[in-house]
Amino acid sequence: MKNNPPAPYVKYAIVANVVGGTATVSTNPAAETTEGVTVTVSIANIEASKQFKSITVTDVDSGAVATTTVTSGKSYTFTMPAKAVTVTVAVQWVTTVVYGDVNDDGDIDVTDAVLVLKHITDSSTLNAQQQIAANVNGDTEIDITDAVLILKHITDPNTPFPIETP
Repeated sequence: MKNNPPAPYVKYAIVANVVGGTATVSTNPAAETTEGVTVTVSIANIEASKQFKSITVTDVDSGAVATTTVTSGKSYTFTMPAKAVTVTVAVQWVTTVVYGDVNDDGDIDVTDAVLVLKHITDSSTLNAQQQIAANVNGDTEIDITDAVLILKHITDPNTPFPIETP
């Protein structure tokens, strides 16, 4: 009877890419590994004015591979499947919102309150960033209360909006 040699370990490729900007994404093991190995993904050097948005790992058949967060936005792990994988890290612009400055012109004035009123009467629609700036009371809706708070803030700019207070 002849002894069969053990099957060779099959290695599968690991490809990393970044969308939405630039960052350094490295994996350990680096370029390939065998099924069942824990792969660590490290994210660093995200370009200025950008921040981590998400990480996805997919196999060659577009199947999702579960990841575990080690340090949010910096380090993740996954178990290597018996297929090549692509690690995709998405970055996005860091947006700074000034509450009450709905039109983002650098001033909180009556124009901002009017934009809120137009939005709640459906005569115009605010984009996502404007909606964040308009929701000065921090509830889940943009309503007349937000417009009134903006008008009150105009008369006393030293008074913070409710969303700005703990």
